[in-house]
Amino acid sequence: MKKALFALCIAMFAAGKFASAEKAAGLATAPISDAVIVDRGAHHRTWQRVRDNVHPSGKITKGTNYIVELCSGLHYQENGQWIETEEAILPDFQKGGASAAHGPHKVWFAPNLNTADAFEIAMPDGQILRGHVAGLAYWDPASGKSALVAQVKDATGEIIQPNQVVYLKCFTDFAISVRYTYTKGGIEQDLILHEQIPPPGNWGLPETSILQVYTEFTQAPEPTQEIAPSAKSLDTNSPVKNAEPVLTFGSMGFGSGKAFSLDSGIALGVKDTGVPVQKSWEKIERRTFLIEAVPYGKVSNDLQTLPLKSAALSTKSKESLVAEATKPLQKRWMPPPPAMKRTSDHALAFAKSRDLKGYVIDYQLVSSDKTDFTFARNTNYLISGACRFFGTTTIEGGTVVKYVTTTPSSIELNNSVVNTAVCATDPYLPAVFTSRNDDTVGEIISAAGTPLRYDTAIRVPNGQKSLKNLQIRHANVAFNLGSGSTLALNHAQIAHCGTAFSMQDAESDIRNALVEDITTACFAGTGYTVDAGYLTLKDCPLLAADSGGPLASDVYLKNTLLANVPALGNEFSDREPNKHRRPERNRIRL
Repeated sequence: MKKALFALCIAMFAAGKFASAEKAAGLATAPISDAVIVDRGAHHRTWQRVRDNVHPSGKITKGTNYIVELCSGLHYQENGQWIETEEAILPDFQKGGASAAHGPHKVWFAPNLNTADAFEIAMPDGQILRGHVAGLAYWDPASGKSALVAQVKDATGEIIQPNQVVYLKCFTDFAISVRYTYTKGGIEQDLILHEQIPPPGNWGLPETSILQVYTEFTQAPEPTQEIAPSAKSLDTNSPVKNAEPVLTFGSMGFGSGKAFSLDSGIALGVKDTGVPVQKSWEKIERRTFLIEAVPYGKVSNDLQTLPLKSAALSTKSKESLVAEATKPLQKRWMPPPPAMKRTSDHALAFAKSRDLKGYVIDYQLVSSDKTDFTFARNTNYLISGACRFFGTTTIEGGTVVKYVTTTPSSIELNNSVVNTAVCATDPYLPAVFTSRNDDTVGEIISAAGTPLRYDTAIRVPNGQKSLKNLQIRHANVAFNLGSGSTLALNHAQIAHCGTAFSMQDAESDIRNALVEDITTACFAGTGYTVDAGYLTLKDCPLLAADSGGPLASDVYLKNTLLANVPALGNEFSDREPNKHRRPERNRIRL
């Protein structure tokens, strides 16, 4: 393994020497002044650049280079032509409300959130989803008792340009807003709590209860439900049946959800520090709900930082609230909201941008194209947004992948099946993932200068993935692992990143890796397990951190070299190694 890592470093050194030799020989590349699009597809477009190569003799030859831009939902078809998707929501003067109509998926939003079919989504394959947010509840998985915390009330939406609709303070009892965001690759629903909600104990429920968001679907095809082999449930008695399934409707499916604070802003990677939200598709009293669920204990600290409600929370006594919690939730559920007649008189208006603060519970409905894709050898790619792969993804050696830095961009390996990522790489010909400003490798895309950081290089939201012979540079997060996912990484180099591994209830097995110049931590997240051997970590302020609290994660190291790593973690133990799990390793308990 050490030989493989040494070979990887020699390959990088040789590549740099070759580039220097080329410049020393006088072969200069003139700035690229023009590019044309020569090919388009649903999720890509190919740029062609013609440049002049000036030789020492003064002779000029033409060179043609190609860059393949990738982004889920980049184009949609209209009259047989590929049209670039616009992330825009506009007033709908025909049906009322607002619409996003210039993309592969079309979305309509009702003027009033307290309306049956408050949203309508036409997916790329023509299937229709209609529904509305219903309410917020607690559920005690041990006793089966539940408590309805708040439900939707009348609230008029407003358009926040370019691509959001917000319904402010649209729940009973508490200041809770709902925000929708239309993107090229999907649609996001955020439930934003602006103030504290009472703990489950106010209804006589334990702190181990689950906080749930109910969204009712009045029209939807039956989703395909796949469970990743390594998937986990929220709790052994969780109302989410066993482990979380991956829900897809053909051309679209539900992506990973997070609960996170908006108080830290919307900087790149903010969701990576959140708590995983699990989803289930449930039939209740002949009604269909998407239930988002997160353990109250994992979010209680963040919820308690929200402002207190100034007025009385409820006119009901605690005894009456406890009595309500003994009844099945569906028996107390309010009737569905009334249908709205769609008229142009109710078109939504534009509003100024709002600095919404609070705690978010979100879900994403995203493009789920299952077409296989190959990052080809000696080909340059530009990731210009969220790029999700649901089929088999092959990464060939010599491919160079660059990311935009102005909007969140990442590669997401979404298939829940084992080993749908194939690395056709080797130590002397790795795949490189870096910033668009990095002109030391691949085709020059931006002007030379200090490379800026992009969002996340590779996301593994579910399933088991095995990757090898990769170089990742200048990422805010190199690898992000979702709940229940497992990553086996071999022969890798991670440099100049914010965090090397961000993990939420996930596992990683790392062999023969060099990690250097990390500004935050090598390992971060909550509830994760790391088994690392032949790891070299250099210039990193913190080995490991867990946002979930002490003793929530485990890091096991063997044959590891730490250089200029001043802090190991919340707690480091030299005690006898855990003989049942990871022999011959020091255990860092966080």
